[in-house]
Amino acid sequence: MLTDRVARQGGVGGAQMKTTVRNLRIREDTAKYLRNLNPNSAYYDPKTRSMRDNPNPELNPEDTTYVGDNIARFTGDTQKLASQR
Repeated sequence: MLTDRVARQGGVGGAQMKTTVRNLRIREDTAKYLRNLNPNSAYYDPKTRSMRDNPNPELNPEDTTYVGDNIARFTGDTQKLASQR
């Protein structure tokens, strides 16, 4: 009786588990919070998923692949848009 109910609900490892496994991070890029594991490095905010500062400030910015999220806030038309408000 219990096994019939479990089978109807998807059972252990049923459809719900397939969805969960499918939603895991399957990406080849490195997560922001793994770029520098030094506890005194840039702060990663898990709620907004942002790392404002450069996690490796001692390296040349031209040689690194990620210099923080603030770079997008201070380049392009961002400053012009902010001054119009």
